[in-house]
Amino acid sequence: LDRLTTSSRIKPCDYDDVGKISCGLIAVRKGDKVGFINEQLDEVIPLKYGCDATLPMFTCGVAAVKDDSGRFILINTAGERVSELSYQQLTALGSNGRSSNPGLFIEQSESGSNARYRIIDTDGSPLTPWIEKYPTVVDNCAIVVGAEQTTQHYFYKL
Repeated sequence: LDRLTTSSRIKPCDYDDVGKISCGLIAVRKGDKVGFINEQLDEVIPLKYGCDATLPMFTCGVAAVKDDSGRFILINTAGERVSELSYQQLTALGSNGRSSNPGLFIEQSESGSNARYRIIDTDGSPLTPWIEKYPTVVDNCAIVVGAEQTTQHYFYKL
């Protein structure tokens, strides 16, 4: 054990939670704030953002984090906002581990039975209309089902 604690490759971590590496950065949480460190453990984006239970990851150079008002915003790997838009809920498409992250996000309009969803790209532009059912990822294609009262499919090659 002494050899492990004195190794130059193992460093103590002063964070409550550490995420997976994406785009060379790792999300870290301390208390209710989230930031990003690089592989050398240097803080690249300060601990000033919020998130949900799951730590954010960068997808195509963009991550969804919460601002001071509790709304989601998109930031780049330098910590800069990529759009002036803010969102009630954002989830990286494919973040469930069933596919690679394609650089798309699922926006949710509100919580509960009135929730509607649409897919947006990394600059916040909508790619689909609002739909009633949560989009799923199957066989590396985003399949969005249930637009309005009809069954409508949108395929996006990931």
